[in-house]
Amino acid sequence: MGGFARSPLENRFRDLAGQATYGDDFITHHLGEVIYPSELTRHMQFLILGVLIAVNLLGYGLVIARRQRRLNTGKVTFRL
Repeated sequence: MGGFARSPLENRFRDLAGQATYGDDFITHHLGEVIYPSELTRHMQFLILGVLIAVNLLGYGLVIARRQRRLNTGKVTFRL
């Protein structure tokens, strides 16, 4: 199968055939170190979480402010 992800069913059949399998899922196997680098500390995780929440709140705040301005000017649209 080359570089493609293997389903649990394919892993089972490969195991029954005596071929190589991997025990974890595709994300953990191929992207685990990228998503969860070993040098990522608990403090850094909370810092990243705070930044993500702040960006999210800023985005929603801008959308809400834009809708409020449109409602106040009489232009009612249903776009984001």
